[in-house]
Amino acid sequence: MNFTGIPSQEVAPGAAALVETLRAIGYSPETAIADLIDNSIAARARNVAIKFNWVGPDSTVVITDDGDGMTEEELINAMRPGSFNPRDQRGEHDLGRFGLGLKTASFSQCRRLTVLSKKAGGKVHYRCWDLNHIAETQSWQLLTWLSDPALAHQLSLLPHGTTVFWELPDRLAGSLRLDSEADRRKFMDLQKRVEWHLEMIFHRYLSGGKERRLGIRIGEYQLTPWDPFLAGHSHRQLLPQEDPTPFVRISPYIMPHHRDMKGQYDHASRVKGSWNSHQGFYIYRNDRMLLAGDWLGLFSRDEHYRLARIAIDIPIHLDHEWQIDIRKAKARPPYYLRSYLMDVGKLTRSRAVEVYKARGQRIQRLAGNVVTQMWQHEVKQGKNHYRLNREHPLLQPLLEELAGTPAGAKLRDALRLIEEALPMPQIALMVTEQPLAESQPFEAADREALELMSMIYQRKRTNGSTPDEARSYVASIDPFHQKPHLLEQLQG
Repeated sequence: MNFTGIPSQEVAPGAAALVETLRAIGYSPETAIADLIDNSIAARARNVAIKFNWVGPDSTVVITDDGDGMTEEELINAMRPGSFNPRDQRGEHDLGRFGLGLKTASFSQCRRLTVLSKKAGGKVHYRCWDLNHIAETQSWQLLTWLSDPALAHQLSLLPHGTTVFWELPDRLAGSLRLDSEADRRKFMDLQKRVEWHLEMIFHRYLSGGKERRLGIRIGEYQLTPWDPFLAGHSHRQLLPQEDPTPFVRISPYIMPHHRDMKGQYDHASRVKGSWNSHQGFYIYRNDRMLLAGDWLGLFSRDEHYRLARIAIDIPIHLDHEWQIDIRKAKARPPYYLRSYLMDVGKLTRSRAVEVYKARGQRIQRLAGNVVTQMWQHEVKQGKNHYRLNREHPLLQPLLEELAGTPAGAKLRDALRLIEEALPMPQIALMVTEQPLAESQPFEAADREALELMSMIYQRKRTNGSTPDEARSYVASIDPFHQKPHLLEQLQG
């Protein structure tokens, strides 16, 4: 429809209000920095250097690459929110889509963003967004201003490249105190999380061939690839690869059982904290991981499928079909592929169960078939009741130790109140409405489960049980019977 001649007004969004909205998109520090590295890859960088500078609430982050760099005009355009249309055709190395990543990722963590850039043979140009200034002026005033001239000098020494400078990190470190050692450790822990995340997201680039390889350094540490599919491991199984369309490749894998990891288990499960959390689909676009270990709403997460991982490679031009979000952290498969993914998932999961059970048979034989449940179901006057099992190995020793004491009476009262306050209607409703959203016992918390299992194991050993008898006892306890891979770590 042609609206020529129709009265209209140009209504620009409020600058400060829109900026605060963009800040709430949901980036974490690690996903924000990954988004900036996407820009480095698009600029054909071969090296990226990241520096976290600890100064309490005034800490800064500097990210420098040796990519093509930008002219002054290109830099101004890159700093414009929505610098290109997601429907526009993009280059082979371009990992962006909305023209928002640089700005939204940075704004999510800090209130001042400065970008410096240099083309080959050119000089260093810089521009700055200061969110406090935007709030004061209520206007989009892009500043030609740089708080630290040393950054321009350092960039001038490179043939070409770009530097992103984060200051006023209210989300990143605004609540941290310079004189607190605990807060300094939190900042260092953040750096470690970023390292692990980038080693996973860009593992194909970090291990790529000469034409594709990207080096990423954080401080003095050179990142190494973390491959969720354990390329080169002799016990890894690759099932037949599938190409449901000319542009999509699906590669199902069965990971090695824990008993075949030979000391690699902790490293291989570190990013999400447990082996179980890494099961599911992994979506890659242009070799950049978008989604890690997610069943895409097609299946539930379960301990028995912990060895199943499926890589899906899609090209850039299918972003809209897969509903890739701005953060590149969520995706939804198109409807026409869902039944296909269901078939691949079922096959991979069934094969994973076979490997899982085959390697766990010895422990299962030790455990027998009797499991001491934590919760007991009773029916009284036609109604369901759920009671904590007072003879459970975690409760019985405590109840016996405190018997006849005021603390014992308080414990019995607390257990009774927990039983009566069990929110069964809400649980039933949630299971009905979201059957795939229920977590498994100690999901993503193997270390915590192992600590409790070790406590019970050592107690049995102290009382004269053999190692096999003690492991068999632990394996008969709910919910530890669901953790056969941890039973084999009980020693002594």
